[in-house]
Amino acid sequence: MKKTAFIFLIISLLLACSESDKSKKTTPTDKKEPEAITDLTHSKKLLSYLYHSDEFDTHGRILWLPGETNPVDYAPISHDSLAHTEIDTILYFEDSEKIESAAVILASPRLLFDQGKEVISGGHFEGMVLGVALFHKKDGQWKLYSFKKHLTDLGYFGEYRTGRKDAGKIALKKIGENWTCLSLTQGIGGNTGEFWGTETWYSIEKKAPKFEQADEPNEINELTYSPLNQLFSYKYSHNYYFPDLDHQNVSEIQVKTLPSKSTVYDLELSIHKYNYAVETNKVNSKRKDVNYFRYSHELNLFVEK
Repeated sequence: MKKTAFIFLIISLLLACSESDKSKKTTPTDKKEPEAITDLTHSKKLLSYLYHSDEFDTHGRILWLPGETNPVDYAPISHDSLAHTEIDTILYFEDSEKIESAAVILASPRLLFDQGKEVISGGHFEGMVLGVALFHKKDGQWKLYSFKKHLTDLGYFGEYRTGRKDAGKIALKKIGENWTCLSLTQGIGGNTGEFWGTETWYSIEKKAPKFEQADEPNEINELTYSPLNQLFSYKYSHNYYFPDLDHQNVSEIQVKTLPSKSTVYDLELSIHKYNYAVETNKVNSKRKDVNYFRYSHELNLFVEK
């Protein structure tokens, strides 16, 4: 009897320990508060804050393991089975409420070894994987309000900073007077006789901006608005041959706001294209393409009219 009771006691203790271990694994632990970020140019401190890692490669890129199922957490795996991410660009802006803000562009290349040398690799239509972290400044500190480890890809063969005239571009642009957006321009590329270049705009303001020039003054529905959402995209170049970049120049791309019966501006997108003769440096031909977009509250983006 005593022996049976002793065995029962041992089993009960083992089960209790097992349940304790499970609770330790499933119960979230209190996260340590990150140090205050007062300077976004302190790259290692900022990258550690964003990716929860303290490991870096020899080039200062942070090392981390991406999620396998969530495409927002995607980044290419390099030769060491880890993602390598660095700060590519920091764009500072003042949002529609006059708050100092910043968009931190994060680049994650795929690194492989070629003849003993570490190189950036990628297929024809594989660009550099870009993430974006958005901050605003409050009481002298930068506060994160939106972050995507994988917003989109930009470029070809694993990179966008090619140094050519058709290289990708990252910039800030405005809709109207006060809505700052992120613009990503894909360099001209293609295959099988069709070549194109696209520009895509993303929302980066923390709150939905107001539009007072619309026929019915209102603002974007805050229930559908979200930072880092794609606003609209268009082809600034589309040819059935690779354009001669020394002869053909897209001289000006304008986005104008128009009065609208909706609660948000309509957009007029005009692309002025000029073709030059190198010998005479004179314009051979010119063309203006115009497209119109209207904002959709349901989709939270501008759709072509």
